[in-house]
Amino acid sequence: MIVNGKKKNYEGFSVSEMIKDLDLDADKIVVELNLEILPKDEYDKTILKEDDKIEIVAFVGGG
Repeated sequence: MIVNGKKKNYEGFSVSEMIKDLDLDADKIVVELNLEILPKDEYDKTILKEDDKIEIVAFVGGG
């Protein structure tokens, strides 16, 4: 699978497990799975597959 343009192996992981493994804060990111934004309430029950394409976007504060 591809995560933010890099080949990774999270097959069989839930999206929540992948986020924890990447040490990300689920409240500060958006996950796009196969070109569709995944609702946060789907993170626990969405199991990743080998051919998935994932983009993770983090919110950055500034001023």
